[in-house]
Amino acid sequence: MNNAIESGRETIRFGEQIERSCGEIFNTGIEILRKKGATKALIPHIHINEYTVFNYVVNSSVPAVEVAIWAGANLDKARIVTIQVKGVGWLESTKRVVKGQEKFKGKRHTQGSSYAHNLDPDYSNLQTVVGYLNAIRQVKREITPH
Repeated sequence: MNNAIESGRETIRFGEQIERSCGEIFNTGIEILRKKGATKALIPHIHINEYTVFNYVVNSSVPAVEVAIWAGANLDKARIVTIQVKGVGWLESTKRVVKGQEKFKGKRHTQGSSYAHNLDPDYSNLQTVVGYLNAIRQVKREITPH
């Protein structure tokens, strides 16, 4: 029987899973950017709006898919890590510190849309975050020497 209490518990669990997954995306993204990222400026030769970016082509199957990961130039102070998968869109994982604890949340941008969707705690958004989490894990596996 599905009642309001069980629905509430399910929503809380989805929210916790989304937060954990966004945290792993953020931390894995920072780790990849520290190892392989390059600092770029939006306006070359004028260091305004610098960011660190890593572009990678996953070609384990045909067709190959481009994946980009980026954050601010100072990775120690980064609050947002973005992963973009060509053909799907991108996900922003945001870190904030509340009372000494790190909290994570995410926003999803679909391909061809400029509107960002907050990742509310539901099954569909959990599946979206898990898809991006699996993508960043695959990139990390492929660039890490065995």
